Amino acid sequence: MAILNSIPEPLQKGFEIILNLTEKEAKDLQSSFEKVTDTYRINDLIEEVLEMDRKFSKVEIDEIVTVARSISNIIEQTESSPEEVIEDIFNIIEKGKAKNIAYKNQNKKVFISTLKGLIQSESITNSSKAVSVLFANQNNFLSTRIITDIRPLFGSDLEVSPKGAVIVHSLKIHFDDSRCAEHKDIYIALDSKDIQLLKETILRAEKKERNLKSMLQNMDIKLLN
Repeated sequence: MAILNSIPEPLQKGFEIILNLTEKEAKDLQSSFEKVTDTYRINDLIEEVLEMDRKFSKVEIDEIVTVARSISNIIEQTESSPEEVIEDIFNIIEKGKAKNIAYKNQNKKVFISTLKGLIQSESITNSSKAVSVLFANQNNFLSTRIITDIRPLFGSDLEVSPKGAVIVHSLKIHFDDSRCAEHKDIYIALDSKDIQLLKETILRAEKKERNLKSMLQNMDIKLLN
């Protein structure tokens, strides 16, 4: 029974890049990934590979890394072997089920060995684990915005100008709900005292982070984010 029945559209570009590699290009690419020294930070990983293999653009390496990490996650979640998952991916491409990937009898052996080599490299394995641990939460923050407005206070006679006003801040938090894999928003009203409390709380969190970073450095433990 197939583990995969389709390839998500955002991943198809990365698979197409790997599909069109020559045998030499594939070996050079795998070698570059195996030589990466900072194997946890995605951006650093990409920059190191670019330094060693200048045939690719930053966008292309990013696409390849995204594909490799996605396969690594699928293997972990489904408890399948790399061969099973990669075979499914090739079959989807070969049968024309990935509309953005043009299959022209490319070398199946090179495609499979390249993907297998990438996902088994320490750089992909470690970066995938780091991201998995970092985002293993019920909700993950994406962005925020504060909208500030004035709310007038009218008396009993609405024809008369407002007697006063209050300033209200509306805090919008955009987040990812891991329970349903959806992006959601929450709105929270704040006054000036709440803003000050929020500011003090953030400053306190920054101080704690600096202390923890120093502790990790003294223990010779690499910080991954």
